[in-house]
Amino acid sequence: MTEKAITNKILRHLNQISGVKAVKRLSNGNTNGFADITGTVLICGLGVRLEIEVKQPGETPRKLQVYRLKQAAEAGACAGWADNVQDAVDLVLNFREYHEKRLSA
Repeated sequence: MTEKAITNKILRHLNQISGVKAVKRLSNGNTNGFADITGTVLICGLGVRLEIEVKQPGETPRKLQVYRLKQAAEAGACAGWADNVQDAVDLVLNFREYHEKRLSA
């Protein structure tokens, strides 16, 4: 399956999750290293940035992509990479569950 097909499947599944809005990042010539999917995850009414790099099974992100994901995560975003739908959904749901527990405590 191509990376584009994986990305489209991930987007369909993520956008079915209540409080998640995800879109394909458009390449405008200045997106080198930025994640394929961007969006917002609602956590206790607050919008949190979403960044997911999509890879084909067996591939891993390049160094610049890892760096950009780390920057996003350090700024509080839900950021990571996935090569299948379940990993992307788990990333979002686990992130949201962790932060909802912290905010409601």
